[in-house]
Amino acid sequence: MIFGAITNSWRQHLEEQDLMTLVSEARTRGSRHIELRQTCLGECETGQGDSWRPVLPRLQHLVDSFPDLSFDLAMAWPCLTASPDPTGEQFQAALEGAKLVGRGTPHLRVVDPSPFDEPWEEAEDIPIEALGIAELAREAARQGVIFSVENSGQPIRSMALLVREARSRLSSE
Repeated sequence: MIFGAITNSWRQHLEEQDLMTLVSEARTRGSRHIELRQTCLGECETGQGDSWRPVLPRLQHLVDSFPDLSFDLAMAWPCLTASPDPTGEQFQAALEGAKLVGRGTPHLRVVDPSPFDEPWEEAEDIPIEALGIAELAREAARQGVIFSVENSGQPIRSMALLVREARSRLSSE
């Protein structure tokens, strides 16, 4: 198992310390992987909500400073409750960020914070908007990026159902 850290656990520390210092401290304490989480990237990000973007040159400097660590990028994005645009500027910027920080194994983790009234038990329960993750996965794969999605309001079985349904919408490409 690889021990790591997630930058959202440093939210309060980022008010007084920069991300570089916090990553260095995590490495000193044994972390070998860092998940770079939107809203907790300090000077490595700009904007909020729909205007959020990673600051690529600063992310590049960060990961170059820690060649012995692996990184992934995570963003909060309501991709299960709104029809996502895989060609949109925000998703494309996130993919670029994931490729940059992930080096040879880029990974973009999308966290949809939207609440749902009930778990999805059958394919018919899944909102049509949520099935748009198939197109996000297609675009990420086209660019060589591992794509994962999370929603803490849905149990694992419901997310597994969503993944199966999304896969069925993708060709064998």
